Amino acid sequence: MADVSIEHDGREISGSYQVKDGLITVTADAGGSKTTQLGGTPVETLAKMLMRELAREAGK
Repeated sequence: MADVSIEHDGREISGSYQVKDGLITVTADAGGSKTTQLGGTPVETLAKMLMRELAREAGK
């Protein structure tokens, strides 16, 4: 697993991601996870995109 963090609404959101069998799974330290297929987008960029989605969903 590799670490990933983003800034969302002025605070840092951290977690980790794992790549396996053509999929990337991101897990936020605060809970929640998302998985998607790898494509042409760089892995770290995808990880940050998924972290942003998790952060938005947590803020609802």
